[in-house]
Amino acid sequence: MSTADESLDILTGLYHLGYKKIITTPHIYNGVYNNSYDTILPGLERMKTVIKQSGIKLELEAAAEYYFDEYFLSYIENETLLTFGDRYVLFELPAMSKPQQVEDAVFEMTLKGYKPILAHPERYSYYLEPGFESLEKLKSMGVLFQLNVLSLAGFYSPKVQKFAHQLIKNNWIDWVGSDMHNHRYFEAFNNAIQNKYYEKLCSSGQLLNNTLTEL
Repeated sequence: MSTADESLDILTGLYHLGYKKIITTPHIYNGVYNNSYDTILPGLERMKTVIKQSGIKLELEAAAEYYFDEYFLSYIENETLLTFGDRYVLFELPAMSKPQQVEDAVFEMTLKGYKPILAHPERYSYYLEPGFESLEKLKSMGVLFQLNVLSLAGFYSPKVQKFAHQLIKNNWIDWVGSDMHNHRYFEAFNNAIQNKYYEKLCSSGQLLNNTLTEL
C-alpha cells in the first residue's frame, strides 16, 4: 500500500467486515523489498496514530514475511527475526524452485524457539507431487501453513485454487492471510471470504488466527 490514506481505507474496510485485530507482515526481500526493523516498526507507529485519529477501534501490530534467501538464514542465526504472537515467524519460498536448505532452516528456527509458518504453500508448484511428501515432512517438523484466502477464489490461478482446496481437505491449514496489497486485493478478498472453503476453515476449529487476540 503506497500511502497512509490507502492503508487506512483498507483497514477501515476490514474493520467493517468484522475484523478487530490486524497483523501486517510486509515483505523482507533484500534488493526487492528492502524492509527491516528500521522501516516496519516506525511505519507501524505512524499507522497506529492514523487509526486512532480516524476513530475506528482496530488493533494493529506488525511483523514480516521473510523471503527464503541467505539473508533470512543470517537473521535466523543472529536471532533478529520480527515475530508475532508466540514467536511466530512467517516466511515464503522462491516461486519456481525449492531451496535445498528448507528443512535445515526449520530445524534452526525451532531450536532457537521460533515457530515457523510457511506462507501460501498452495502457490509452490514444486510441492504438487504425489502424496505431497515434502509438505508432509515439513508438517511433521512442526511447520505451520498459512493459506492466502484469495487462493480459494482462483485469484492467482485455477491450479493454485485446486491445490488450496486439497490442503484444506488434508486438514493442513493452520492460518489464513489476506495478501492485502491494495484496493484490488481488498475487493477480491471480500469475495473470497464468502467461499465455501473459507467457511469450512473458519468452522473447523483448526485456525490459529483467533488465538492472537488472547495473547
